[in-house]
Amino acid sequence: MEETKEKEISKESDLISQATETAKRLEEANKQTTELLARTESIEARKILGGQTEAGNTEETEEEIPAEQYAKEVLEGKHGTLKN
Repeated sequence: MEETKEKEISKESDLISQATETAKRLEEANKQTTELLARTESIEARKILGGQTEAGNTEETEEEIPAEQYAKEVLEGKHGTLKN
C-alpha cells in the first residue's frame, strides 16, 4: 500500500515536471513569435514608407485567343512555333 502511494506521488511529480517544462517551452515559443512579428511589422512599415507596397500590383495575364485565330497566327509564324 505504501509502495503504490509512493508510485502515485512519483507519477504526479513527473507529470508536474513535464507540465512545467512544456509551459517553459511554450513561453519561449511565444516570445520568439512576438519578436518575429515585431520584425515583420517593422519590415512592412519600411516598405510602406519607402513606397514599396503591394497595392496596385497586378499580374499581367494574356488575353485568351480563340482557337481558330491562334491556329492562323501559328501558321503565319507569329508565335515562333513553325519556321519555314
